[in-house]
Amino acid sequence: MKIRITQQLLTIITGCTLLAAGCATINNQKTTEYITSAKKNLPLNPKQTIESTNAVIKSNNSNADAYYLRALAYQQLNSFDASESDFQTALKLDHNNESYMVSYANLLCQEQNYTKAQIYYDQAYNQAKKLNHQLTKIYIDNGDCLTTQNKLEPAIASYTNALADESAPVTAYIGIAHAYVLQENYPIANYYLGLYKGIPNKQYLQIELVTLNGLVKTETKLTNREKIEEKISNLKDQLGIQNENITTEQKPIPVKKTPIVIMAKPITQVSGQSPNTFSSRIKTDKSGRNYIIIEAGDTLFRTSTSSNTSVEKLKNLNHLKNNELITGTKLYLN
Repeated sequence: MKIRITQQLLTIITGCTLLAAGCATINNQKTTEYITSAKKNLPLNPKQTIESTNAVIKSNNSNADAYYLRALAYQQLNSFDASESDFQTALKLDHNNESYMVSYANLLCQEQNYTKAQIYYDQAYNQAKKLNHQLTKIYIDNGDCLTTQNKLEPAIASYTNALADESAPVTAYIGIAHAYVLQENYPIANYYLGLYKGIPNKQYLQIELVTLNGLVKTETKLTNREKIEEKISNLKDQLGIQNENITTEQKPIPVKKTPIVIMAKPITQVSGQSPNTFSSRIKTDKSGRNYIIIEAGDTLFRTSTSSNTSVEKLKNLNHLKNNELITGTKLYLN
């Protein structure tokens, strides 16, 4: 009798275990389906992404990807407080995820919280460097954020690092050309645009048009000017633009989280005088060591990028315990 009861209990327990396992499998499958749907809908239907991620979070409130995707969706809908809250939750659940860090930094840049944004760009860079992963994207996104602040030299340095990757996307070429356009250095902007070998998108064509419009105004040779004008005419036809003048005040098509706005500030520049560069800030002390004076907005990551010196080396040279820099102090480079 006892044996029969024991066998019945084992049968019941085994059945419950299988049922629970089956339910878990269904939940996991549903979660995967919801996350896949959320990613698919994010570019064009962020509200649907929110619905899908809500379903995941309702059944499992520790799914970092669900919070991350919902944060991106809220950002697209300009619900910045909700987006920031979800980014923070995602980072609490997966605090070493560089994708979360750089996306959060992009949001903070969009909100013009530049100091905090740079902290997260730096953290994303440090994490990505350990894995040798996503560095190109971080350089480009950080460059875009610096450009929106008109910090053009560190932006150019960041884009240059991105272009060290032979497979760098078109946004790297657009970014560095845009920064040089803002400096009214149209020949260099044109040079970098010419390096891109892929299929140009609409934003690329727009920055090329702005660049050529700047070049034609400074070209002294009639034959060269005629060639540039012909290119301008062809680009206008491609973009469906009427025959009015194209200026750097025009905005390109926004394709990113922090849209690039082509809006050059008037620069009065003496002939032969180059804009302020990182190299012009470098001074030498009596012992022959090079250093700079830290200015507002400087970070260890950007200084490392501009000086071609690793973050760790800068920290060792200057006996720094963390990445914090104090405005007005010396930072040795060698």
